[in-house]
Amino acid sequence: MLKYLNCFTPLSYTEEEKAYAARFVPYGDLPNAQESIDASPDFSLYRKTSISTDAGNVSQRIPSSAFMVNCYANGSPLHHWSVTAQGKSSLAHKGMLAAAGILAAAACEIFLTPSIAEQAWKEKGRDS
Repeated sequence: MLKYLNCFTPLSYTEEEKAYAARFVPYGDLPNAQESIDASPDFSLYRKTSISTDAGNVSQRIPSSAFMVNCYANGSPLHHWSVTAQGKSSLAHKGMLAAAGILAAAACEIFLTPSIAEQAWKEKGRDS
């Protein structure tokens, strides 16, 4: 998945988009962020996120992976009006399109190279 993250990011933002994101930074949990929005996802295995998903339940049964692409100003708190306001912006759309490209490219590779899925199942333990 990492090679696809590298293909579709870093994102580039116009000065207007950066200024738009900067308007929302004070409402988040990173008010002293150096940049209003990050162009590259955090590739760290130990990144700190403030999100939760039901993917943990799925990952108990099948091989799973996850990634994050930036769609909002740094520190934006989810389930907050500021995230809703940013969802209509071009910077959010850029992030969503990048995520869609990453998913599509990874899915194509898995379909075209079945050994990837076989290896994932082997690492997971087929009888899980």
